[in-house]
Amino acid sequence: MLDSKMYLNLFHGRDSKNQDMEGWGDQGPIVPIDGFGFTYSTLTVYDVDGTDSELVQDEDLIFYDGKWYGDFSILTPGELTTTDEDRLITFAEFDAKNKAGAIVNLTK
Repeated sequence: MLDSKMYLNLFHGRDSKNQDMEGWGDQGPIVPIDGFGFTYSTLTVYDVDGTDSELVQDEDLIFYDGKWYGDFSILTPGELTTTDEDRLITFAEFDAKNKAGAIVNLTK
């Protein structure tokens, strides 16, 4: 597992904002973060080096890498399980996909 004080966990994912949910949806990534802020409906996460990544939101959903997520949580290292390991990605990977996705989504 990546060494971090906390992790961003995205879940309840769907392909479109209007998709009818009959189940819990897709599990998203788990990302090591050094901090986070939530101001004026904007979730911003921070890496240990000070890099920040703002997540695109519309209504009550967060857009990331082609999916809309209905929920997020902040996990401590003790809350991670071995089944979470395949969902762990680095902050740099998360930030690159997040920024690329925001550009695509906002230009539609």
